Amino acid sequence: IREFAEAGADEGLAILANEQTGGRGRLSRKWDSPPNMGLWFSILLRPNLNLKKSGLLPLTAAVAVADGIERELAIKPQTKWPNDLLLQGKKFCGILSEAKIIEDNFKFIILGIGINLNQKLQNFPDTFRSHATSLSLHVNKKIDKTALLAKILESFEKWYHELAKKRFNSILKEWKTRCAHLGSQVKIVTPNEEITGIAEDISKNGLLLLRTQDGERKEILAGDCHLLI
Repeated sequence: IREFAEAGADEGLAILANEQTGGRGRLSRKWDSPPNMGLWFSILLRPNLNLKKSGLLPLTAAVAVADGIERELAIKPQTKWPNDLLLQGKKFCGILSEAKIIEDNFKFIILGIGINLNQKLQNFPDTFRSHATSLSLHVNKKIDKTALLAKILESFEKWYHELAKKRFNSILKEWKTRCAHLGSQVKIVTPNEEITGIAEDISKNGLLLLRTQDGERKEILAGDCHLLI
């Protein structure tokens, strides 16, 4: 999709893969993408968005995917900052955005979305089974990929329109109603440090507001969020 973007393709182009041999998530981690078991796709965006608001894009995408799934399957996914969707505490969806920026403006953004659809527990690598799941495991039926993709893209158009119109509060409100960890003790892992504290809120720019153990309130731009029980 980057090749199309560099060649001037219009915003809204979506490319779907049946299988990924080099699928990856945040921090270049491997994302297992076996054939016929998931929904792996990317969307080309050219948003008129201030760079300070870039943290809202993965939140918008998470809300849109969760909304589409809920309308199609009548289950309510939870969000986890910054870019995951969960069911009963287990991850089934990851969202990754990559941007080209010129002179403090977005030239384009590629939004990658990976959703586990029809995996059974034994289909996951051993190291993932304790914290990964699929949609079919929660609805006890095979998921129709085409029908679900249509619902998600409909929802994405709606919520991306909210972002374009700068209706940030509606996005944040919807994301928070689904959040699995606000008000809970969490550990944030960044390339430089690990911080524990209470996940108090999400800022107007999509940053995590963390109250540390010594009472300091920190804005977390990026990192892995782990719920502590």
